[in-house]
Amino acid sequence: MKKMIALILTVAIGCLLFGCLPKMTATENFLLAIRKMDMNAMCAEMVVDESSGSLYRKLKHTELKADAASVLTELYGLMQYTIGTVSDGENGSKTVALTLKLPDMQRIRSLAEAQVLVSGDSASSVVGDMIADGSVSKNMMKEYSLSVKMTQTDGTWKISCGDKENADFVKALSLGEMIDFINR
Repeated sequence: MKKMIALILTVAIGCLLFGCLPKMTATENFLLAIRKMDMNAMCAEMVVDESSGSLYRKLKHTELKADAASVLTELYGLMQYTIGTVSDGENGSKTVALTLKLPDMQRIRSLAEAQVLVSGDSASSVVGDMIADGSVSKNMMKEYSLSVKMTQTDGTWKISCGDKENADFVKALSLGEMIDFINR
């Protein structure tokens, strides 16, 4: 009987604790999807934007080659982040304070492009070698302090990754550019 009561109390406390945990924001869900290179999950956290050049459109309509997906997953898997405060913004928006540490994508791309020209290897191979030898994690990490704006769409919070909203976030990630470069 005591064991049964202990079990019931344990389950009840677990349920209470689980119910009290803060829900993940669209920003955190988006970052987790990037680490896995899950394009559908990324799109699910974004405001639908089919305009030319939008990150949403790039993610929605790009098919990753297996080697590119693997390298991008390793590269963005090095990303670390801290979600700060979530505050109410203008026009019913919310802003998430975010500290983001990830590989310096512009530097990696520049070095890899030069190596591709010299060696004739694929971009995915060159970047994969840079990750494997530790040069990315040791020498090419960059930290950003950003604010990510979320808007409510159809009752759920979404990230807008257009030209104006969250431009610094999109630029720091360089996701569209790295997909184009490595997926060639």
